[in-house]
Amino acid sequence: TGDERWRNETDRVLRADPAVIEGATRMVGVGDTGGRLHTFDAASGEAGPEPTSLGGEIAGPALAADGVVLVVPRPDVVALAADGHEVWRTATGEPNRVPMVVRAGVLYVDASPDLGAIDLANGAVRWRYTSPAVVVTFGVGEHLAVAGMHTGEVHGIDLDTGERLWRYRTNESVRGAPVIDDATGLAYFAGLDGNVYAIEVGEPGE
Repeated sequence: TGDERWRNETDRVLRADPAVIEGATRMVGVGDTGGRLHTFDAASGEAGPEPTSLGGEIAGPALAADGVVLVVPRPDVVALAADGHEVWRTATGEPNRVPMVVRAGVLYVDASPDLGAIDLANGAVRWRYTSPAVVVTFGVGEHLAVAGMHTGEVHGIDLDTGERLWRYRTNESVRGAPVIDDATGLAYFAGLDGNVYAIEVGEPGE
């Protein structure tokens, strides 16, 4: 109907995307510019525990996975337990608004200007992909990540090793997150040049 169900006020500017956090209670979480993660009951809007600062501004959405809530207060990634205590913290550089992705116990996160792979259990960095161009968006499939660069290049990155498998050139920066269809071996993405692309990504070794 478009009727308002609830609203709840915070005392900070909110730049981050909200995220649904699954747990004993379904919550909505959103980070603020002061580095605090605010949580609200998804149905009633009742505020969760009083948030404490985790550090720098939170610009990206939170992510719940394997019993922890992952938050990106610049320049770190922080894993929080259900009671709010910090499980681990890993410095990545300058994470921005790009959503994080979890696959098979590994967290893939924007580590601007790079792409990082972090062990979800302990926060250890598995690899960090660095290129001359800035990674501005990425998508993750079964075997590889597809990263869009500010220069218009798109890179295929092996999920196990963090090594580049191939690169593809477009005419303008690629900003929207690529979607990888593992069933067909294709990745789809759009560029600022107004084109929608479908490219063959294959599997490692192909």
